[in-house]
Amino acid sequence: MRNDQRLVEAVKRNLSEGRGVAIPAGGGLLWNWFLDLSRTRTWHSFGPNPISYLEVEAYCRLMRWEMRPDHIATLMAMDEAFIENTRIQQQQGRRDDQHSTRQLTAGLFDAIFG
Repeated sequence: MRNDQRLVEAVKRNLSEGRGVAIPAGGGLLWNWFLDLSRTRTWHSFGPNPISYLEVEAYCRLMRWEMRPDHIATLMAMDEAFIENTRIQQQQGRRDDQHSTRQLTAGLFDAIFG
């Protein structure tokens, strides 16, 4: 397995287990870049926005990092794993929230629907 695939798997494990994971050897710098970029991401009503190439470019200029195309591809794959995991968690949460244990009464119906 290539190092970029290991980093994507590390993102998935980190999100699913909810605790720190071992970062693959040689992946520390990319991991830190991803965390820095992820910390500044914007969100919309349905969840997180993906990290854009423009944000990566600005980050490189501001921090004076020289990223190669394969670094950027790995960052984008890590971000895709983050977005996908968030989407799955939101869908599971919606399914869990759709069912109420309360009995529907006329008063409850009026309170909800007016």
